[in-house]
Amino acid sequence: MKIASFIVIVWTFTGFAGGAAPTDSTAWRLVAKGEALLAENKLKEAEKSFRQALLKDRQLIAAMAGLGKVFLAKKDWGEANDWYEKILKNDPENLGAHYHRAICYRECGVPKALLMRKLDWDKAEKHFELVLAVDSSFYDTLYQYARLLRYRDDYTDAILLGHRQIRLRPDLVEAQRGLFRLYQHFLDNKSAAEALAWLREHDSEQARYFIGEAQRRSKKIAAADSTFRQLLAAAPGASLIPLHLSLARLRYQQKKNAEGEKAYWQAVDGIRNRLDAELVFEEAKYLVSELELQEFRPLVSPPEFNNFFRRFWTSRDPTPAADYNVRLAEHYRRLLLAEKDYLFDGFRTWFNNPDKLGYQKFPPMFYLNDRFNDRGLIYLRHGEPDEKVTSVGETVVESWRYQPRVDAPEMIFHFVVDANASGNNWRLTPFVESRQFLEDRVNWGSAYSRLLFGGQLENLALVEDLGQQSRAAVDTGFRSDRHTWDKNIQPLNTVAYSAFFKAPEGKSYFDLYYSVPLPSAKDLAGVDSENLPALCEQGLILHDLQWREIERRRDQIAREQISDLARTPSLVGQYHIAVPPDSYHVAFFIRQPATQRLGGWKEDLRVPNFDGGNLAISSIVLASSIAPSSEEDVFVKNGLRILPNPSKRFARAQPIYVYFEVYHLAPETGGESSFVIEYTTSLRKEKKSGAKKVFSIFGGGSKPATTLSVERETNGTTSAEYLALDLNKAGTGDFRLSVKVKDKKSGKQSGSFIDLTVF
Repeated sequence: MKIASFIVIVWTFTGFAGGAAPTDSTAWRLVAKGEALLAENKLKEAEKSFRQALLKDRQLIAAMAGLGKVFLAKKDWGEANDWYEKILKNDPENLGAHYHRAICYRECGVPKALLMRKLDWDKAEKHFELVLAVDSSFYDTLYQYARLLRYRDDYTDAILLGHRQIRLRPDLVEAQRGLFRLYQHFLDNKSAAEALAWLREHDSEQARYFIGEAQRRSKKIAAADSTFRQLLAAAPGASLIPLHLSLARLRYQQKKNAEGEKAYWQAVDGIRNRLDAELVFEEAKYLVSELELQEFRPLVSPPEFNNFFRRFWTSRDPTPAADYNVRLAEHYRRLLLAEKDYLFDGFRTWFNNPDKLGYQKFPPMFYLNDRFNDRGLIYLRHGEPDEKVTSVGETVVESWRYQPRVDAPEMIFHFVVDANASGNNWRLTPFVESRQFLEDRVNWGSAYSRLLFGGQLENLALVEDLGQQSRAAVDTGFRSDRHTWDKNIQPLNTVAYSAFFKAPEGKSYFDLYYSVPLPSAKDLAGVDSENLPALCEQGLILHDLQWREIERRRDQIAREQISDLARTPSLVGQYHIAVPPDSYHVAFFIRQPATQRLGGWKEDLRVPNFDGGNLAISSIVLASSIAPSSEEDVFVKNGLRILPNPSKRFARAQPIYVYFEVYHLAPETGGESSFVIEYTTSLRKEKKSGAKKVFSIFGGGSKPATTLSVERETNGTTSAEYLALDLNKAGTGDFRLSVKVKDKKSGKQSGSFIDLTVF
């Protein structure tokens, strides 16, 4: 059942049935059908089924309860309340109806003016007290009552009531997580001194933990560290997950990223049950996608939870081959800032919503946020905006603009504190109809300037246009998130490409050819070279489509390996890995410790299967040189030392060496195979250009052709082929080299191609 996380629907035949009934009656069959539809979140169909049941039996309490649950799921508190009132008219002692009426009155009071709110909340209190007088352990009544006290800003009594709840019903995961959240509300709304004074007077594992949180949030780093470590050493009966997560925050707060990540994964690895997983999810829920939310909900076992969080963060890491997850570090940096600037756990209602016309439609994960305002949620997902404008008038409007990137369109968000709101309740709005608002954003798009200077007839269409733009930005903004880099980190471009070959045991070789740019002597001026760990660090990681690690390689280039930096601006490297044919995520990174430059890329690739028995050709390798060799070297293949050219750029007078392999030729009786190779080079673009594929994690008519045909023979069914191409007379530009192989015996053909640049 998909409902708001803080609403728990209680219903059993014992609580609501109001007497026995024949199990094969039409009315009861309709109730059962309604329950099944409700479980699938088919609210409209469920409502219809329950109403049909009432037409058969107007006193059937189970059908009334079903309708109450439908309207609770819709957050239609008033309508739900009416159905529970009808139940109580038939059965005044029904605890389930009293319990749900209390929740309905609590939520009905939220959007109302103070006096009307008090009346509703007093009624909620009355129903909670009625339930507790009969059965204090009735489901999570104490916790739901504690939420009412929190709404009234009575944080300490809410916490004490939450403790009573988990003492009576320690099996309730939502109440356990809710108590943790009640403590957070307390810290979010009280000064550190006031919070510490109360926490020290109330000895419990949770109170001792939140003493450390209060210390951390007031930047008493040493004291917080000591508190958390003492609690870990004491091995409290409560979950250790919050302690590890707080230590992660503390380490990220100290900019100790590797230690922060270690503490975070200790939390993930320590998950024992659903409660532990929910506490970890609290840290990540601000970024979750709708699909990830659907994946998380049904998980039950610790390994499932562990795999979920590892996939979650690895898939977002722009450099997963590096020694720590930079996206996780950036998330905690944002989380710490949001904790300082964007806290808001008050009421978000239609009454204080600036988007009264409902232009903006929010996906389900938007409603998981119960701690930050809309600015904070956008910031957590997308970081600091590229541009920020604030207009001051009758209403203060703050607008954030994110420039388009390769992986995301432009997004513009406007935030206001509505006239009916207060405090830090910044909410998204599609636009503000004021001249100042338009003047300050006149360069942000034609709709702003046209609305500012256009005529009255055009205004309605332009306002609608801005509303639709806002809807699109919200849709994109809450279905995606983006990484941003520290401004001190400079991009380091690197070139690379992949190639695939047949390997033993049904596997295929995945080769990655890359060029590593080295820091210059100028870059190293003033650097303590003796303590410099390496000139460059680079690595590759391969994951399957579930983000399970398949292979990880790490290398570095030491200063003593390079005799003359002035003559060696870059080095060529190669990774050679045998893997089963399949689809993979691959990532490469490079870092220069002395310059803090960072580069890399990640992409999805399909490793082909060369074991099918049909004629096949490997990838084509472009090389700076190919020569026979008997040495063992990463560049040696089939007795040839192939020095790849990762940039695929060649000087006009430079020979272009080409290597590839042919598989599954059809041999003659004597074992020889005959085939024809056709090489075709075609000019794709005459204008000089850069490397065809420069990977970066920072975002950012007919052509003439020539063909060469060669007849070849080999012993066996496989052949390694190479030659040197001379494109000196072809001029400069971007070319495509196509290779086609035809088996003379079978008549089968196969081919491949690669792009290159001649300058």
